[in-house]
Amino acid sequence: MKTIFKLAYFFVTGLGLALVCSGILLMAKADIPTTEVNGAKVPNWEEITFDSLGAINSSGSYQADSSVVNQLGYDPSKIWTQGQKPGEFMSLGDFPSLNFGATTLHTLGELAGGIDPKGFSLDEFGLMAKQTLNSLVEAIPELADFPIAQVIPIQDLIGQQVGGFDTSKTLSKVLQSNPQLGELSFSSLDLTQYQVGDIPNLELTQLGALKDWQSEVLNEVPNLTQVPLSEFGVEANGATVGKVDVVFGAAESKLSKTISGSNVEGFGVPCDKGCAHIEVSGASGVLGREWVSGKYQEVKGGEGVLGQVNNGLEPTGRLLFGDAFKVVVWNLDEATASGDLALFFRICKRGIPDLGCTPYFIGGVPLMSFSENDPILLGTIDNSKSDTASTPTQVALSQVQQAGSELSQKAVQNSNTSVQPTGSKNNNSNQTGSSFTKSDPLGCKAFVNMNVLGKTLSSSDLQGLVDTALGQIDPTTGQTFMGDRLIERVAQMQFGGMGIPVDSEAMDVNGVSAHTYGATELAEYKQMLKGMGC
Repeated sequence: MKTIFKLAYFFVTGLGLALVCSGILLMAKADIPTTEVNGAKVPNWEEITFDSLGAINSSGSYQADSSVVNQLGYDPSKIWTQGQKPGEFMSLGDFPSLNFGATTLHTLGELAGGIDPKGFSLDEFGLMAKQTLNSLVEAIPELADFPIAQVIPIQDLIGQQVGGFDTSKTLSKVLQSNPQLGELSFSSLDLTQYQVGDIPNLELTQLGALKDWQSEVLNEVPNLTQVPLSEFGVEANGATVGKVDVVFGAAESKLSKTISGSNVEGFGVPCDKGCAHIEVSGASGVLGREWVSGKYQEVKGGEGVLGQVNNGLEPTGRLLFGDAFKVVVWNLDEATASGDLALFFRICKRGIPDLGCTPYFIGGVPLMSFSENDPILLGTIDNSKSDTASTPTQVALSQVQQAGSELSQKAVQNSNTSVQPTGSKNNNSNQTGSSFTKSDPLGCKAFVNMNVLGKTLSSSDLQGLVDTALGQIDPTTGQTFMGDRLIERVAQMQFGGMGIPVDSEAMDVNGVSAHTYGATELAEYKQMLKGMGC
């Protein structure tokens, strides 16, 4: 069955129909510095900056409604275009956990390699255009005590409004006698004519002290996008590592051992249909767990007023490196047994008013690629499980529909044929093959009753599991698997992956071993057959 689904999947992806319909382009391969955590390659955040991250692979926008604009006092709407780097459209306030408000231009210059920010033009520091005289004095109180003649940008700003005046007076004196001047905005100046060093102590002022600081785009703050992200606290959130055991396409369904989800629903959101994913192996806590692709499934995300953006949905994934961005399994290719990890971002507005954060829906930005048998960082694994299944995307629905159509055509072609499973060496004349025959609609004589087995194991890959088991040797008999042992072996592989040792005592998070699972599923299979009168 899996072979048929694969053919349908390859057909669809080969034509690119699903991608065209979704408007999502193929993920560009990322090329970033890496290091290792317990044998798994991970991004080396000590060498990665916002400038060195990949470019976003799809265009989009966020349009704030009037109530949000009124509460903030500015418009936080955002537009991003395919090919832009995150630093070109993400804002300071979108990363509450990175604490950009507490840093200064001086600190950023030091972290970026000892660059003196005083030489940057005021035009290159985007926040200056948002400041008024009052807001600047509020952010830099000592500025009020300087004679205006010593602060040329302020002298020119006031001068273009009132003409000639006594520049030997301090700014506080001028504002006391002419309070209306406090509302003068630096946006009315040609800021390219001045440097950061022309305003005393500006480079030592915390960004969060400046008016509307959260709205400023990252690359409008000198040096910020050249600072290693580790300096802002980006690091691995847990060190659990598994191995990419199998890459599955959209034909998969009914996944219940997932480790993907959101910080709203938890990281164990089940999947009903269109469940492209990777199955991982490793220690008992990760063996057989499933990381579902966010390209195919969405989950609830976000919080507060902004949590309603994008219908409250985001790609399913994991927060491997804190909550600055979400890591999502993206493109999966069964043909090459490989896939990609991508980053997704969100929009936040904390403080007063606190509007919360949108779901992580801005992406994807390519992170790194993987293949089957590669170690992969999973972070911190828990046993949380959501009661609500994820929502399939249009890509998933299109591929499931196409796979179903291909499967139906294949079934019609084989409707009059009784197929012996690949690798079968059993010559019992009563065992007619794994498919049903017209003379035996209940399948009581079938080598394996696939209908009953499907209801027992709830997997769409049963034929592949059966074929694989039939090609293996049962160590207890020295012969190929058959009868009850065949059903047990199929169940064991469904539990722990194709490579699980026969009768393995490896356990899942609930303490159930592969050996026990196989025996339990055999008993259920036989009970269902008995109920059919077989």
